[in-house]
Amino acid sequence: AFNSQKDETVSLSNQNNDYTGVTDIRGGNVLMNSDSALGQTSEIRLATDTRLDMNGHSQTAGKLNGAAGSVLNINGGNLTLTEGGVSAGILSGNGALNVSGGVLDITGASSALTATTTVGEKATVKVHDNDALGTGTVNTAGTLILGKTDSPVMLASSQVNITENGTLSGYGGVSGNVTNSG
Repeated sequence: AFNSQKDETVSLSNQNNDYTGVTDIRGGNVLMNSDSALGQTSEIRLATDTRLDMNGHSQTAGKLNGAAGSVLNINGGNLTLTEGGVSAGILSGNGALNVSGGVLDITGASSALTATTTVGEKATVKVHDNDALGTGTVNTAGTLILGKTDSPVMLASSQVNITENGTLSGYGGVSGNVTNSG
């Protein structure tokens, strides 16, 4: 667990890290200075008022658990989630967000996210805010679900690409272009 002061930053740079537990950021900021700086973490857990800056690096994790008020800045990096999770905080930056398995439930607004989001065949992403996936391209070979009956979502993404086995469902729509290859 990381528990530093609000404006303090801990830098991690061990790309040979073999850690497999939960990366629990309870306070302050964490800056990645190498690929896989968080090891083979089973979960990235971000508390309110914390920040993880991927700083252009790649990381694979089991799931994300971002509390409201937290920030995960992909910042030119590549984040792969193998078991989904929950993001109630802010997702930001460019790069790539890949959900290869499980369910990722995004409830927070992330208008500063320009990363390309890819939903794998065995994954589901549930979107509960118009800006949940920012303005980047969304590619889905899995399932992308927009809103709920009482809370439709008009996804702000500029381009949504649905592959042959991909699904776009739910309540709402996409403000940009949709390409359906199925």
